[in-house]
Amino acid sequence: MNASGFMHKYYDWAAFEIFIKELYEEDGNVVVERDVTETDRYGAKRQTDVKITHRARFSTFITLVECKRWKDPISRDRVDVLASSIEALGANKGAIFTTTGFEAGAIAYAKGKGIDLFLVRDLTAAEWGLPGREIVLHLHVNSAVFVNIKFDAVAIPLIKKPPTSLELHASLSKEMALDPDLDLFSIETGRRGPNLVGILADAHEAILHHLGKSVGVLENGDDMILEIIAPCEIDLSQTEFRQLRLDSAAVEVNKIGFALCAHIHQATIKIDRGIDLDFALMIESHVSDKRMVARRKTTLLKSHLK
Repeated sequence: MNASGFMHKYYDWAAFEIFIKELYEEDGNVVVERDVTETDRYGAKRQTDVKITHRARFSTFITLVECKRWKDPISRDRVDVLASSIEALGANKGAIFTTTGFEAGAIAYAKGKGIDLFLVRDLTAAEWGLPGREIVLHLHVNSAVFVNIKFDAVAIPLIKKPPTSLELHASLSKEMALDPDLDLFSIETGRRGPNLVGILADAHEAILHHLGKSVGVLENGDDMILEIIAPCEIDLSQTEFRQLRLDSAAVEVNKIGFALCAHIHQATIKIDRGIDLDFALMIESHVSDKRMVARRKTTLLKSHLK
């Protein structure tokens, strides 16, 4: 049984009969009765699951319906019983609704007798619209910071009394990435090149992009936060633009080391496209190629056939 469907609501025969009865009642201008016992023209008692009577000004049209919530497909014998009831009770039409299908002989016989055969089943994923009734999205929000940034560098003093240590105050911001004081220069020609903060920002973006592509669903999709701490290094030793010009020194930056602290925030979003429906079922004719979707919103009394 489809756990995401609605057929479980009609597991017993009585609920299935009531479901079919309610479908016919929505046609309007009809009298629909369930579990009707009548005496036929030969004096025998006959029971009908659902009887539909349509009265016009000068005529009456009667349809007898059998509802079979069985484990096995409907056989020709069952169609023959309904055909006999139609004749003996003076009805005009007959139909059988089931949840398990029909044998080939039953279908051929029903076509000859003008009896409709309908299979009632849950909608497939394709009929719901892929991926199906339930849509599960796993959302990852990735964040990362660089901490303990250290430079492997060689400083060439530009003043007589340079400081014993050099400090560089920078942050990964758009303003810093545009600060010309943080631009790197060519060690060969002295030309101005890329910005030091811009290089760190590019590395930050590349790491987040790699995390997004390489980390899949975590812990069966449960909401959680995964923390990643890892040492990282940017090697500039083989590049041309690696000289940083400060007021007191020209600094040749060979490597930038830092600790990456990243967080992956995982949240699960579940969408049930049938949450506001009392039912959504496929009614499939085995006599013709006709198929109808019967659905009803929980807030409405009427269902919708299309």
